[in-house]
Parts: sequence; C-alpha cells; structure tokens
Amino acid sequence: MKIEKVIINNFRNYAGKHVFDLTKDITIFYGDNGFGKSSFFDALEWCISGTISRFTSSIENENFKQDIINRYIVSNNENGITECSVSIGFDGKFLVRKFKVDNSLYGNIQVKITNEAHKTLKNTEQQLVNSKERVDEFLSNIFAHNVGFQQGLFGKLMKQTYILSQDQVTEFVTSDDPAARFRSIANIMGFKPLLNLSDNTKKIYSRFNSEYQRVKEELNIINQSIVSKKEAKMEADIYKLNNELKLLSIDINSDISHELEKLKNTAFTSKIEFRRLLILCKDIKEKFTNINDLYENQEVLKGRKKEINNKLDKYRTLQKRLQERIQKINIQSKNLEGYQRTLKETKELESSINPIQPFIMPDNQSLKSQVEKNMRLQKVYEYAFLNYKQYNEYIRICNSSPDNLLKLEKKLSRLKKWKEKRLRIVNSLSDKLIQSQNGVISNLLHHVKGIHEYVEKQSNNGICPVCSSNQGDNLSVSIEKNLEYYSQKANSASAYIQKILSLREAVLNNIKNIDSKIQSVNSQKLTIEMAYNTARPGLRKIKDSKLFDIELMEKELSILKNLIESNEKETRKTNDIINKVVKLRELYEKNDLLRGKIDLNLPLEINKRLLRLRRADNRLNAYIERLSEEIINLKEKISLLEEKFKQFVTLTSQLSIDKTKSFNELIDILYRDINAVDVKLKRLTDLMSKFNVIKQNTRIEKQINELKVKRETLENEIERIEKVMHSLSEYTKDIFGQFGDNAKDYLNQYNSPIQKYFRYLNPLPTRSLVKFEGEDEKLWVKVIFDEKNADTQKTSAKNILSSGQLNVLAISIFLAMNESQRIHDLDFIAIDDPIQNMDDINQFSICDVLGSIDKQVIFSTHDFEFVKLFVKKNEHKKKDIQVYNFKSPYLTPDKIEHILF
Repeated sequence: MKIEKVIINNFRNYAGKHVFDLTKDITIFYGDNGFGKSSFFDALEWCISGTISRFTSSIENENFKQDIINRYIVSNNENGITECSVSIGFDGKFLVRKFKVDNSLYGNIQVKITNEAHKTLKNTEQQLVNSKERVDEFLSNIFAHNVGFQQGLFGKLMKQTYILSQDQVTEFVTSDDPAARFRSIANIMGFKPLLNLSDNTKKIYSRFNSEYQRVKEELNIINQSIVSKKEAKMEADIYKLNNELKLLSIDINSDISHELEKLKNTAFTSKIEFRRLLILCKDIKEKFTNINDLYENQEVLKGRKKEINNKLDKYRTLQKRLQERIQKINIQSKNLEGYQRTLKETKELESSINPIQPFIMPDNQSLKSQVEKNMRLQKVYEYAFLNYKQYNEYIRICNSSPDNLLKLEKKLSRLKKWKEKRLRIVNSLSDKLIQSQNGVISNLLHHVKGIHEYVEKQSNNGICPVCSSNQGDNLSVSIEKNLEYYSQKANSASAYIQKILSLREAVLNNIKNIDSKIQSVNSQKLTIEMAYNTARPGLRKIKDSKLFDIELMEKELSILKNLIESNEKETRKTNDIINKVVKLRELYEKNDLLRGKIDLNLPLEINKRLLRLRRADNRLNAYIERLSEEIINLKEKISLLEEKFKQFVTLTSQLSIDKTKSFNELIDILYRDINAVDVKLKRLTDLMSKFNVIKQNTRIEKQINELKVKRETLENEIERIEKVMHSLSEYTKDIFGQFGDNAKDYLNQYNSPIQKYFRYLNPLPTRSLVKFEGEDEKLWVKVIFDEKNADTQKTSAKNILSSGQLNVLAISIFLAMNESQRIHDLDFIAIDDPIQNMDDINQFSICDVLGSIDKQVIFSTHDFEFVKLFVKKNEHKKKDIQVYNFKSPYLTPDKIEHILF
C-alpha cells in the first residue's frame, strides 16, 4: 500500500495549499538548502505522529504551533483566520491533522480519519475517529496485524521506521559518547519511542525511590516519637487524688480541672481582699484607734470647711462691689484721656489747615467749587495731551498734501510725454524693419528654393516653371546660381537690420523704466490722497469736542505736561483740606460729647481714688486665694477619709468581720485568715498538678496509639512502593535487556541486511568488519582488522571510518530495519538528503540501492547532479520517477515545478 497524496496547507515554508501526487514509485524533492525539502518530511512526521523529532520540544503548545505554521500568511491575513494542516491519502482514506489561528489566538490541534469526500470515518464501535487515541487505535487495527501498542506509540513507531531525517544521521555521525551512540542507533532503528518510554520509566522509578526514602524517614521519625512520648509519661496516684477530691466535694465525673480552678480562684480572691483590708488597717491605725475615731475626725473637717466657705462668700461679695467702683472710675479716667487726646488732635488739624491765629474755618462750598473747576480744567489738559500728536500730524498733512499732489501731477504729465515720444520712435523703427530689402530678399530666396525642389522632382525638359523659358540642361545650374546670389544679398543686409533691432530694444527698455516711474508716482499720489482724506475728518472731530482748546494745542508738549501736573497737585491739596475740615468738625462734635461726661476740675482726685481702690482689691484677692487653698486641702482630706471609711465598711461586710474592733485586733485576725487561705491554695495547687499529670499521661497514651496506627499505614505504603519499584526495574530490564542483546546479535551477523548494505555502499570496501559492542544502554562501534584476533585487532569506528562511511553505516541500518519490520501495510521509505558527506562512488552506490528497493521511495537532495545521475542510472524505469523542483524558500504553488519523464 502506497501513500497516494500529501496535501500541505500553510505549514512552515509552504504558503497556501500544496497538493503532492505520490502515485509514482520514486519521488525526488530537489531544491537548495532552506527551500523546504526537510519541511516536507516534517509534515509527514507531524501528520503521522503529532510530533517532529528534530525539534527541541514537540509538545503541542503555542510555541510549537508558532514554529510549524507559515508566519507570513498569519501576519498578512486580512480575514484573521489561518489554517495549518497536513493530509496523507492512502487506500481511499485521509489522515488529517490541523489547527487554526484566529487573530493570534491558537486553537487546539485536531486529528481525524476521513474518506475521499472529507467525511469523518467511524470505528468498530461506531464512534467518530476524531481524537488522538481513536486515530492511533484505528491505524493500528488497520496496519498492525492485531499487535498491541501502548497508547500514542503506534504513530511515532511508524515515523521512526519509515522516515530517516538529516538530524538522525548527523546525530549518529557526530556521537562520541557510547550512551549517545546507543540512542542514535536506536533512533535510526525505529526504537526512539522505546527510548522515551525507558526514560519515562526511569523518571517514575526515581520519583518512587524519592517517595520511598521520604516514607522511610517519616517512619523513623514516628518510631522516635513513640519512644520519646513513652519516656515523657510521669507517675501519679489516681486513687489518692479521688479521695482528696471527695473531701472537697468535687464529683470525679465532672470537669475536675474546671472545679479545681474555680476553688482556687475563690481562695485567691479571698486572699486579695484580706490583704487589701490589712493594708488599709495598717494605714489608718497610724492616726486613729478604730473606725469611730476616723468618722468623728471626718465630721470635724466638714464643719471647718463650711465655716471657711461662709467667709469666702462675704469676701467675694465685697470684692464685687469694689470692682464695680473701680470700673466706674476707669470709665471717667478714659473719658478724660479721650477728651484731652481729641483736643490735641483738633489743634493740630487747625494749624495744618490755616496757621493764622485765631483759626478761621474755610468755606466748604468754595472748596468744592475750586475742586470742580480743577477737575474740568484737568479734563481739558488731558484731552489736549492725548490728541496733541494726532492733531499736529493732521495739520501737517492738510497743509502739505495739496502742494505735494500738484507736484506729482506735473511729474506724471512729464513722464507721459516722454513715453509717447519713445513710442513714436519704436513705431518708426518697426516700419523701417518691415520695409527693408532683407524681407523681400528672404521671401524671394524662399521661393527660389521651392522652385529648385520642384524641378528636381519633376521632369520639365529644361523649361522654367516660372517664366516658361527653355534653359535646357542648364535649368538646375541657373536656379542654384540665383540661390547663391540672393543668399549673398541677404547676408550683406543683415548688419543693418541687426542695428535697427538693437536700437528698438533699447527704446523699449527705456519705455519700461518710464512705466515703472509712472506706477511709482501714482502709488505716491494714492498714498497722499488717502492720508489727506483721513486727516480732514479726523481734524474736524478733534476740533468739534467741547474740551478742545486751540491755545493748548499750539503750546509745547512739555509745557502741557507741566500744566497737567500743576493742576493735579492743586486738586490734591484742595481735596486734602476738605478731608481735614470734615475730620475737624467730627472732632468738635466728639469734644462736645466728652465735655458733658467728665469733671474737668478733678483729674488728680480720680487717680488717687483709683489707686486706693486697686490696693484694697489686691488685699481681698490674697485673702480669697488663701482661703480657697485651705478649702482644697480640706476637700482632699475629707475625700481620702471618706474613701478609706467606705473601703473599710465594704471589705469588713464582704469578709464578715466585726468592724467595731480596734485596728490592732483586726490586723491580727487578718494575718491568721491569710495564712489559712495560703494553706488552702497550696493544697489546691498540688491537686491541680497531680490531675494535670494524669491528664497529660492520658493524652500521651492517645498520641502513642495514633502514631502506631500511622506507623502501620507507612509500613504498608513502604511495602507497596517496594513492589512498584521492583516492577519498574524489571520492566526496564525487560525492554532494553532483550533489545540490547538482540540488536547487537542482529547488527553483528555477517549476512545481516545491515552488513550487506554497508559492504555495498562503502566507498572503500575491505575485509574489515564492523562490530557493535555494548552493555546496558551504551554502544561502541568497532572496526575489526583480523577476525582471528578480534579481541585485539579492533579499534573505534570513529577513528577509522570517514564521515561519509559513517553516513553510509547509518543509512544501512535504517534500510535494513525498514526492510525487516512490518508494523503496517504502508510500503514506503522516506530519506531526507541521503548523500551527505558522500563522494562520487558513494553516490553511484546509493543510486543503485534506492533504485532497486521494491517499495515506494521518497527522498530529497540539494545536488542537481545527483538527480541527473539517479535518473540516468535508472533509465529503465524513468516512467516511474517524478521530481518536484523547489524554486524558492517561500513556497507558493507556482514556485514548485512538477517534472515527469
């Protein structure tokens, strides 16, 4: 069964949809390096297995999808949706793997089996074959002849067995380490999935071993904890404890800890109260014999406090009256001071207004009239100042414009006359130029030339076409002579014409200059007329104002400024006098008002009385402060005695103690009670300690039992892990123990396909043998020189074989494995660039081998000479060969040429 068709859409180098017909026995992909040949084999591998082994990571994540999709199509797709897909057609079915990109969002990879109508097929259980597991199962059921495969392994095994990539060969050729060489050969032989399976098994084994060590460590910790907790248990007499609890009336079935704590708190509270009362009694006994003495002293202090409060009330009443009298005298003193101050201010204002004595009050109305006059005059001055420059400018324009316009009119008339005179000269020169002989001669010369051309074209038998005279054979000669004569006449007259033209040009330039001057004069005239038309109404507007004064306009500007400043100064002075007069009248009214409130004859008596009253007020303040301090002290003493009395009564009532006893008697009683409470507290503390020991022992015993249960669980877990680790170890040995021995035996057989292919393809065949040696997952490739002394006469193939020979050895292994394995009915072989590092002899051999394989052969090459060599050596089967020529690294359908023979 062959691969019939491969359809690649937007995969790596392939832009757009590409359909490859593979129905021929041999298909060759030719193109330069980087033109997409390897990408074709990547497409086959991805479609079959879902991975690309030469990529560092083939996990189906977004980075992997970005690597395999054609990025140019994604970035330039205006619709936003791009599909990347590969389909392989065989036996009327298609294996399809694809995903889509929608505006940089990568969708999931989909895989399915369809028929030629693109309808998804169903498996034996009537389920659609549209998932990785079902596709792998479907393919294995069709091709694997009922051999069981691990999930996901079948597609990868198909790829490794039937597709050889450049990376697989390069890895084998460059591997020096035995372990790496072992893995590279296993990869070529199609056992890379088993290698991955082994690696995964080892990783699982390592994780189980780590878990095994962790569980063992946890088990040791638990055993140590059990021993430690047994040692932590303490001895306790539970029977003695129960008897003591009965004496305290505590039920052993109750919360013993709570009950003991409650009794202990009660006893401790009683001890605190006894101590408080003891401290209080010791404090009071220093001054009082018993509580009655304290109470009587408290009452005496209250009486003294009441007496002092009565005195304070009398003194405060007297002080209030005294302060009222002081306030009245202060008001009279302030009024007197205010009168004297306003009287002084009045005299100062009178002197500043009019220094003449006696003072005469100015007339307020006359002052206001003067201010108004000054303000009107100020407006006139300011109007003249603001319009001064504009007025004089308008005067200048109105006076000078008529004369200037008259001068310009005369100049304009003179320029126009000059222009007319020069125009007449130009017309005269033009007439002379028209009437010159040069024009007539030129026209005549033109006509003679026309006659000559006519005679040359027409046969007139020597008759002149103008005058009809018979010139015979001399007609043409005569016409040429006339042409020469008139040409000389035209040349002799050209100097005169040139002189007239130069003179005419000079006059025209002079007319242009006159036009320019006329335009300039007109512009000046227009400017003066516009200024004159503006100045006349402007001047009329300034003169029509009521504030206009012709005399001011005719003065110098500096004089006008001095007038304005002088008027402003006079106005300010008059306003200042008005303000002072107004204030002076206010002061007169205020003095009249104050004069009625004071006695002008007794200023000294007021001061003496005020001084005497203030001294009396100070004495009263001193008495009141001293009595207030005594009241505060009495309050503190009374409050302290009341607090002590209250505490004493409260504590004796709570503790049921006779309060009438003396303080010394009470102190002795309290010492006895405190000692009794201490004994009880010690007993309760001992009971609490014993109970806690029993309680702690019970808790430890419970923890020990829990640890024992956990220990049993861990021991079972260790036993389970040991079984799993043993199974994994045996499984790994079973995979590669048998594979390693069988592979070495197979590789070393003298007549094995590998040795046969290598001897045929080797460019320098010798009797030396290639032998494969190894153990575990390591492999050495040796070259034996002498079979009789094979153990001594051998060396590493890396040291003997060239890169080309190692390349041949890798292809030999792959071809042999492909020939011997039958995991499915697809009968093809695919090699990416098989002639790496090969010389001409090698290439001849590989042509024979690939041409003789009875399978569908697909290979690529960058060497066009090898393509021609292969076709030449397989001339007998050219009809079964086809070539796809890749012409660009960016592959669109038109960049791939399909060649048939």
